[in-house]
Amino acid sequence: MNMLLSIVIPVYNRAELVVRTLDSIASSQYRPLELVIVDDGSEDTSLDVCRQWAAAHRSEDFTVEVFAEPHHGSNLARNAGLEHAHGDYVFFFDSDDLFCGDALDDVAEAAGREEADIFFLPSVLESNGQARVRTYQTKPSLCLHILNSMFSTQSMVFRREWLEFLCGWNEQVSVWQDWELGAFALMHHPRVHWLCQRTYHRVMLHPQSITGRNFAQTLDGTLFTMRCVMKDLMSAQDMTEEDILRSVQALYFRAMIMAGKLRIEKHQQGVEAYLKLASEIIPKPSLAVKWYGKLLYNYTAIGGRGAWRLAYFFVR
Repeated sequence: MNMLLSIVIPVYNRAELVVRTLDSIASSQYRPLELVIVDDGSEDTSLDVCRQWAAAHRSEDFTVEVFAEPHHGSNLARNAGLEHAHGDYVFFFDSDDLFCGDALDDVAEAAGREEADIFFLPSVLESNGQARVRTYQTKPSLCLHILNSMFSTQSMVFRREWLEFLCGWNEQVSVWQDWELGAFALMHHPRVHWLCQRTYHRVMLHPQSITGRNFAQTLDGTLFTMRCVMKDLMSAQDMTEEDILRSVQALYFRAMIMAGKLRIEKHQQGVEAYLKLASEIIPKPSLAVKWYGKLLYNYTAIGGRGAWRLAYFFVR
């Protein structure tokens, strides 16, 4: 018999989009499957839409539960879903993207061969009919993830008990939630298994998606999230001093790159905020780190692409 797999979806004001996502999940032939939908206090008809869909699709080997929570953010909704999940492994998915049903079979098959804390699945970003594979490297590198947001919501499949050990998603974080969780998870040295023979889920970028927003719109939230990762690094107990130093430098460089991106958006307040954050991360950087950080800032500010690769060259 196949192992039980769980999918958790937070929903907030997605009445016009969520059925497409749910249908993409139901199209999978894998069973047994558990789908946990958590409405995050939607102000439209999302909750009713999800309940109607659940009533029409649940079966003996396809459990669909819908829960309603007050509007406190997607991470609280994800954790509420995690509390109700029973699968050996749990997928977290967004309510406006397209799920690849083959992912369930591939994860179950891989889990039958070896136990992992995280399965990594490459995903595709799609905007205006144009698609590209989300950049990734097959290394469980905290520095790489800090610089390039490699572990995204759609790419991480967690062993449920291990994620519960980490206490789930940080409910204080509202932007870059998957980046923060990916960083925190990597600080605890998970066993990662890479399923990279193909790409899987499709992340649909549109005007209402958080992924598609410019950086000025999410400035305060992103700064808060980066400070959360900085705090976690400063108190990390399962990392060597050398690894902490390299990761802190990576975070410093990420702040400088973000300052360059805000410069492109002509948002001077954002530029100054990220430069201030960089000074908090490393108050007294060495001449080499300071010079390299300025290089990354200036390179990004003139439209240079792939600054994270230059930064990783320094910290690896």
